[in-house]
Amino acid sequence: MGKLQVELIPAGRRVEIEVSGKVRVLDVIRSLGLSVEGAIVTKDDGKVLAEDELLSEGESVKVYLASSGG
Repeated sequence: MGKLQVELIPAGRRVEIEVSGKVRVLDVIRSLGLSVEGAIVTKDDGKVLAEDELLSEGESVKVYLASSGG
């Protein structure tokens, strides 16, 4: 079992998620308690990831949290 590094933007918080093998982006979002509609996940190079893309242990991603205001 390994770890996936996650940086939450704009919160500036970093978390590690325990993963075994590969995990879907959707599962990462859900494990953080976020809604799919409220988060955009990118790799460090800025590539936006689809919900069904697979991530492996040892990788790093950024999760951008959507916010709304009136």
